[in-house]
Amino acid sequence: MNSNDLKIDTVSHHGWENYYRNQKGAKSWNEVPDEFLLDHLNDILPAQGGSIIDVASGDGRNTVPFLGRGCNVVSTDLSPSALVSFRDRCARDGLESPVLLVGDFMSLEFTERQFDVVVCFNGISHFPSIHQVLEKMCKLLTRGGKAVFNAFTANDVAFGLGEKLQENTFFYRDTLSNFTSEGEIKEMLPHLDIKVTHSETRKWEEDDHGCYRTGKHTHEACFFIIQRI
Repeated sequence: MNSNDLKIDTVSHHGWENYYRNQKGAKSWNEVPDEFLLDHLNDILPAQGGSIIDVASGDGRNTVPFLGRGCNVVSTDLSPSALVSFRDRCARDGLESPVLLVGDFMSLEFTERQFDVVVCFNGISHFPSIHQVLEKMCKLLTRGGKAVFNAFTANDVAFGLGEKLQENTFFYRDTLSNFTSEGEIKEMLPHLDIKVTHSETRKWEEDDHGCYRTGKHTHEACFFIIQRI
């Protein structure tokens, strides 16, 4: 293991808690669920009574579309303030609250094949190892279960910001970001019992994110729907 690998494994991720705490309950990331999720929601919804986990959910903008559909929903994030904000919004808006778990997804214990759907938007790129988080997500899927997620590419606005730790890895505002491509993600996925049912790369504009990123800016990410067979 070289010095940069060690640094990636030990860097702080406190930037996310700082961001959500500074938002003071405001709806972060402009509240609207990811467009790709909404475009494919009917394709990935499990039958009533199914189980769903939103990994690195933040304050729940991509969890909300699954609430009130008769499914068991879990939302997990390492920021306590993000989940407190989500809990309060559910109460305020009359939404059925999911089970809220605070902690690093890679450190939380789940049962293999526990979930029918795994969701992770704008989160995979911030883990120290994209490969490891994908592997864990795949293990959590039931047979026939689906995961929907994205990963930022080198054309994203955040590429190159902060301290460079590796070729495509940067440390910015107390957060880690890895950048990759569709082809690289496909190589990271288990090949024996996982199939890619849809993948594409999208570019989109977003407005100001408060203290994290100001002004209109452009993101690019590769999006996937995969299924355990």
